[in-house]
Amino acid sequence: MPWNQDFGASDPASDPVQLITAWIPITAASPHNDGLEVIPGSHRLGWLPHQRDERGPEVCAKALTSALANHPELQPTGLDAQPGDRVLFDQLTLHRSLGNRSCRCRRSLDLRYAPAGCSSGWPGLWSRDPMVGEGWSPGVAELVGQRQWGLANPLTRIQKRVDLAA
Repeated sequence: MPWNQDFGASDPASDPVQLITAWIPITAASPHNDGLEVIPGSHRLGWLPHQRDERGPEVCAKALTSALANHPELQPTGLDAQPGDRVLFDQLTLHRSLGNRSCRCRRSLDLRYAPAGCSSGWPGLWSRDPMVGEGWSPGVAELVGQRQWGLANPLTRIQKRVDLAA
């Protein structure tokens, strides 16, 4: 994955949401086997413009170069992590996964947390945007079905923040 912010993939309507990602390796992760690289303190830069890359949303190179040139104290850090370790960062933290130069697959969990009542941040898969923490009901079950159908349908276009900014 290229340099990105988790906020780069969410809906602009959910801008006020405070999102926390918990990245948990299931297998050992290092810069050698597709581990995570972060730029500690980069959340203070705010949201940087993203563009769609074939691998997903990525920070526009010009914006990234400019931001880092103005803040030389912000340096990328490759993480060595063992199964079960937890790395927490917010939606504005610059991060990427590195290329796997080993012969082993690296697996991890990415869990995202947001305050109850916020937008899910994923438009285009259902008739209405479910709220984080919305209780289970027949209406929510219908939305889950819509999402599953939408993901399985090859004609579905999932709009992310990077698509709406263009």
